[in-house]
Amino acid sequence: MDRASIQRAAEEFWAQVGEQEPFPRLLEPAVLWALPLAVFKLPRLWVKDVQGWLAARGVRFRLETGDRPLHACLFAYGGRGCVLLSGDDGPNELRFSLAHEVAHFLMDYNHPRLRAVSRLGPQILEVFDGHRPATVQEQVHAILSHVPIGFHTHLMERQGNGVMGCDAASDHEGGADHLALELLAPELEVRRRVARQAGDHQTRAEEAETILRQDFGLPAAVAVGYARLLFPAGRNHSVREWLKQRDNPPDRLSNFPTERE
Repeated sequence: MDRASIQRAAEEFWAQVGEQEPFPRLLEPAVLWALPLAVFKLPRLWVKDVQGWLAARGVRFRLETGDRPLHACLFAYGGRGCVLLSGDDGPNELRFSLAHEVAHFLMDYNHPRLRAVSRLGPQILEVFDGHRPATVQEQVHAILSHVPIGFHTHLMERQGNGVMGCDAASDHEGGADHLALELLAPELEVRRRVARQAGDHQTRAEEAETILRQDFGLPAAVAVGYARLLFPAGRNHSVREWLKQRDNPPDRLSNFPTERE
């Protein structure tokens, strides 16, 4: 998603809510009001905890990854979803983790479903949810309309140091992080607050970092990266570049288990 699309997606979300939260935003009440998402905090969140949580609720889905600690996990099926958060994270980390997973739900699950319905009709949801295979006509229309149909499964792996595993996945995760930031700390509002202070690029980046932590409640490492992105020293950095510069960036597992065994 480009910058305009990300800003539009954030505006559409807050339009669904009915009003914009003051800063720093809690986000969870707005999510529960506007989206078919439930939010749960577990005492700790490892891959095996997610697997056990799903199994206890009768969901037969195996996560194809080794056990490791997570900040958050998202899964969705039938137009609804759940976000699991690690309860041992601080409030700022929880805030950003939730925003990140909400961004994935909007970008990678809900918007494609809505786009498919608008182009192919409501019956296409039977294909999305695995109730029947796509007809030849639906497959042709989907290809021509660039609309993905069928099961949607997404698993984001990161290396041990938190760097994205591949270029395509990095761009994908970068888009979710960028939308998460726009939900919590809209670029125009951040620039407006920083503009009150005079200074060069370096000074503005430092001021932005403080504002992002204090006014918008972003985790320290995220605030540093976002400030450098908005007020770069010498050249613009991509979202992927500043993500790689974060100190101990969090691992996040974003997964949509729509497939049943």
